[in-house]
Amino acid sequence: MTERVAAPGLRRLPPYWHEYKTRAKTRWYGRQILEVFTTEFRDRTREYYIWAIHQGLCTVNGHSVQPTYILQNNDFLVNRVHKHEPAVTNAPVRILFRDDAMGRIVVVKPGSIPVHATGRYHHHTLVEMVKQQAQLSNLYTSNRLDRLTSGIMVCSTTKEAACELGNDFNAGLVNKAYVCRVAGRFPDGIIDCREPILSVDRQSGLNIVHPKGKECRTLFQCLSYDPTADSSVLVCRPITGRTHQIRVHAQWLGHPISNDPLYHHPVWSTVDRDILATAQPRHYERVGGGSGNVEVERVLTALKGTRDDAEGWSRWRDQEFFGALNRQLGYEDVPVPGPNGQRTPPPPPGEDMPPGTATCDTCYIPLLPDPAPQDMYIYLHAIKYWTDTWVFEDELPWWARSSAKASASLPPLALIAHHTGDDALGLVQLQHLGLELLLVVLVPVLQGLHLRRDGAQLRHRLELPLRDREERLEQDPHRQPLPEGLDVLLVVPVQDGPVAAGCVAHVARTVAVFP
Repeated sequence: MTERVAAPGLRRLPPYWHEYKTRAKTRWYGRQILEVFTTEFRDRTREYYIWAIHQGLCTVNGHSVQPTYILQNNDFLVNRVHKHEPAVTNAPVRILFRDDAMGRIVVVKPGSIPVHATGRYHHHTLVEMVKQQAQLSNLYTSNRLDRLTSGIMVCSTTKEAACELGNDFNAGLVNKAYVCRVAGRFPDGIIDCREPILSVDRQSGLNIVHPKGKECRTLFQCLSYDPTADSSVLVCRPITGRTHQIRVHAQWLGHPISNDPLYHHPVWSTVDRDILATAQPRHYERVGGGSGNVEVERVLTALKGTRDDAEGWSRWRDQEFFGALNRQLGYEDVPVPGPNGQRTPPPPPGEDMPPGTATCDTCYIPLLPDPAPQDMYIYLHAIKYWTDTWVFEDELPWWARSSAKASASLPPLALIAHHTGDDALGLVQLQHLGLELLLVVLVPVLQGLHLRRDGAQLRHRLELPLRDREERLEQDPHRQPLPEGLDVLLVVPVQDGPVAAGCVAHVARTVAVFP
């Protein structure tokens, strides 16, 4: 691995060559290689990919092809790139807890660092940094945080520990609390947002509230209000775990995170929500990669323009340089359908290029200016993770404190209390069924059936709609007689045979569910 170069406030890497290798995905079959690269790998422009394909940097099955080559089943693609990883913060990754015998390590991720290798980031990731800092050969994550989000990550150092923790996350046993700073004065009390959200763009991960989106629930409670800045600090409890969930729900409630470049962009104030709601799920997977919705495309265009401005108009410079080079070399200007194939608008008249906007001598990529400190994070911090058997909590970040002398501890709130067998707010639930159940004491009731005593599988989310539950139960060949005191029993066949269930005390209706 290349050596890291430290700089004041930033961590940088020298450029290096890297090969991305993959089999053609099903959605790529029958599509031109140029269109797929332009649509799905948008860090570079269409003009660059025309040049790179002709130069043999993008190959199929070990051979150079033309930009118009049609991808087929089992094609093996290699994209060789000269990587220039963006600078990230050089703040150390804090370690809250480490137990090698348990195979567990809990860290606090700074903003600006992605969890895994993605896009332009390969070495500048939380996984690689923790492995180096803690001298670990392996690090496994069971969840992720957005690149700009900071906070707690509960990780594993062995496959066995990772499997156990992953089961707990999948079963809904791991509770999460975040703090964020939002625009405006947030209402008092607990605000329960249950709007479904839909992904409308693959690269940016942009999500919107949409009637055809995935079920989603977030609870918010205001901690403080700053009239000078007209902003509020909130505690957030996401019940589901969708991409950008807190950010999208906060925006929907009229209080976007104050410095969120995606969801607090001025373009959102002009969006027609009725037109936005007509966006079709997974439309971006089609040829051209467009959303098929005029309002979504208008938002994406505005977001791309702002990003290009912040990065020294690098995309426009990339387009102009390789467009001229391709004409000089006689390469055909192959069009690509959809918004991603359209030309990037030039800088506004009178806009000066920022200093340091040179071009790499090896790959001709426009070099990016260093990110401004305020652009390396958003006001969203994962502050607490807990189950019935463990809890990890971080301090309030500086932007969430009312003053420099204020306490850094998270105040005690029922919304995020660490319960051991009690849940006064009734937040533990079977989320996909929407059942508001108080799950208190797990008791094995069926002798000879596999049942974990810690109940890690009890709160598994189901896709069974509530209205069809009774009918499906009647038709289930694995249905067992109900033990005394158990009102409802759901049994789902698994690899090792039917695994059935426990019951819960102190509730009028009890449900036991296993995958």
